Amino acid sequence: MSKLIRTQRVDEYSWEKSLALEASIEDLDLDEVAETIRLSNRLERSGRLSPDDQLHFLQSLQLLKNLQVTNAAIVLFGKEPTYFLPQCRVRIVEFPDGKTGDRYDNTVLIAKNIFRAFRLQEYFQKNIPRLSFFDEVEWRREDRMQFPSRALDEAVINAMMHRDYSYGRSSYHNLP
Repeated sequence: MSKLIRTQRVDEYSWEKSLALEASIEDLDLDEVAETIRLSNRLERSGRLSPDDQLHFLQSLQLLKNLQVTNAAIVLFGKEPTYFLPQCRVRIVEFPDGKTGDRYDNTVLIAKNIFRAFRLQEYFQKNIPRLSFFDEVEWRREDRMQFPSRALDEAVINAMMHRDYSYGRSSYHNLP
């Protein structure tokens, strides 16, 4: 019976909904929250909320519990998320010799909330080679990135959204 109760508690546990210890509302980028509300309203993804009603928005998404900040709120909107959750760092590394090489180039460490970290286009614009193609009929050159920017955006978003940010949790899940 005891094992069943512990198993049920493990299944109910959600790292994202757990409180971020020592964090407060002041640790959230409320301007980013307001921008998210504006975008949500434009996309008609939720009821019309005022961008000035950030607390209601955060509570409706369960990012606040009794005005206390959750881990998910820090990951999404934290001013300095790595202060509370060091695992939020994103590292971009170029492997010029492939993944079996022993050299890394252009290492960049990003320690921002997930919305700010998504804005990696400037890195790609600077570091991804540009290819030039010449149109033989119209005699004009077309320049484009080696990899389509939409594909890079999709890869980064997928990697960040499906990442396990909870690696720092206790061994609570390893109960026998």
